[in-house]
Amino acid sequence: MNYKLYFIFIYFLLSIFTTCMAQSGSYGRITYASAVNIAGRQRMLSQRMSKAFILQVSGYQDASIQEELKTGIKIFNDQLNILARNTQDTLILNALMKVSHLWKDYQKLLTTTPNKARAILILNQNSYLLDLCDKVVQRIEENL
Repeated sequence: MNYKLYFIFIYFLLSIFTTCMAQSGSYGRITYASAVNIAGRQRMLSQRMSKAFILQVSGYQDASIQEELKTGIKIFNDQLNILARNTQDTLILNALMKVSHLWKDYQKLLTTTPNKARAILILNQNSYLLDLCDKVVQRIEENL
């Protein structure tokens, strides 16, 4: 009877250990959890930059809004590079390449003089960029 309890206990410990190891896997030089957080932050940044641009079009020329836009662009670029450098998965890399392609055009719009016509373009592209960033998160989560 003691052997049965012993084997059940060992099985239980191995199950916990295996689950923990699977969830703490690495995404290149960072963890999957970090990759998911970074990719999720890309979605938030796309929204924040869009908001800052539209605020400028609306007449808010506050330095903090311009700084938010400038900082958002830098962080988005840095994080996109981190995600691309650390993946070995073809599906994730393809999703990141789609984000990168759209991001180039989107970033150019963000750095132009704000006006209503560009704000409409920003809003249209923002929805698409948000969707592509979400697909990156989904692809990374599928690899957990």
